[in-house]
Amino acid sequence: MRDEISDMPTALRRDHTHPRPRAGPLRRTRTAGPIATVADASRPLAVMTMVALGFVGINQAIPSDMMYILSMYLAVVGILYAAFMRDPLAGVIILLSIGLPYVFFDPASRFLDGQYYEVQLNYGYFEFLNMMIESVKGRVTSGDNQIRGAFLVMIYPFLKVDAIFENFKFVPYNSLLIFGCAVVLRLLASDFCERHNMAAHGPLVAKLTFYAFLLSPTSIFFSADLLKDQTSMFTVLLSTLLFVRRRYVLFALVVLAASLVRSYNPLTIACFILAVDRPKKIYLLGGGVLLLGLLALVRGSPAAVVNMVASSVYVYVNPLPIRLSNWLPPVTLLTLQGVVFSVAWVGAMYQLFDARSRRMGLDRLTIAIALFGCILIAVGYNNAVNFNETEYGIGTGGDNMTRKCFPILPLICMQLSIVVARFARQQQAGRFMTK
Repeated sequence: MRDEISDMPTALRRDHTHPRPRAGPLRRTRTAGPIATVADASRPLAVMTMVALGFVGINQAIPSDMMYILSMYLAVVGILYAAFMRDPLAGVIILLSIGLPYVFFDPASRFLDGQYYEVQLNYGYFEFLNMMIESVKGRVTSGDNQIRGAFLVMIYPFLKVDAIFENFKFVPYNSLLIFGCAVVLRLLASDFCERHNMAAHGPLVAKLTFYAFLLSPTSIFFSADLLKDQTSMFTVLLSTLLFVRRRYVLFALVVLAASLVRSYNPLTIACFILAVDRPKKIYLLGGGVLLLGLLALVRGSPAAVVNMVASSVYVYVNPLPIRLSNWLPPVTLLTLQGVVFSVAWVGAMYQLFDARSRRMGLDRLTIAIALFGCILIAVGYNNAVNFNETEYGIGTGGDNMTRKCFPILPLICMQLSIVVARFARQQQAGRFMTK
């Protein structure tokens, strides 16, 4: 045997006498370039903090009739981001997402909540802070379901209080939040693909998710007024990213902030974690417990249960396209978006029943979105029956459901992007096989 080895070429003899070690567990390696820099959990957070501080500084320095300067600042930041990511199309889409709210701006179609918050802004920062503290005390002692003032405490530095609404008072702040949500969502989409055996789809899914979210008519429509929804969505996405990246201390702090903005946000965060993090059986168990808790909250109401089942479709397709009034301005584009998102619903059903998709964990996206719909129905039931003492029936959401569905938009954009990316890859593979 030794003679046979000595007669082998040097390279073969080295391989023979020193066999390769057994493959150990796979480890995540850090690649060079922009992808590695952005993949670090702490650096995006630091950069977003610097951008936010720059926004606050400019907001305090400019006159109240020059709010567009803040949008110009965001446009520069967006172009720098696109250059850093080496994604020219992202730069174009960022500019569109910043500019389109000005095009569709309509002071006549304001939300009552936006008008209420604008009036509240006149009281001053410390009044909000005192209101929040008293509201927290009231929630502990009397079970009040709202924490008043917390939202205004968070956003006050970002707003020009003495500006008038017609000078696009809230558009730049909303654009800042939407851009921040898109950046975090792009990271989450990349993480999702890595954790669900879809690394080859990762770059395309992340890009498509980023584009779809920024160009969503819902994002543009709600950016013209002062609402909780954008702030709530950003805290939900950021807390999900921090959990997925195992930054638990920061995660706890952001969850606290999210719960102050909207009391049921921790449940929304749980849905996002179920969808994005690596598939674990404990998450499905937690989802089952959450569903049982929601059924207990609605007291097993048959109407609420029917609405929960219907919400699994409505969160995708809203406003309902079968109503002719929903095709009239200013909600025409929202209705069209619902028709497009019906493709995501078809993909969701496929992922739920396809064995290969379930092994990849894609069914958890569908489950998480459906759970969020159940949360909305339970919250609407609680508000209608327990607080407003009104009748509740089939088809009753208890609130503006199109607006309440807004926080789940990132997961729907991600799901639609996965459907498109997998289809594109299959088509590419088919062309390769025919050559």
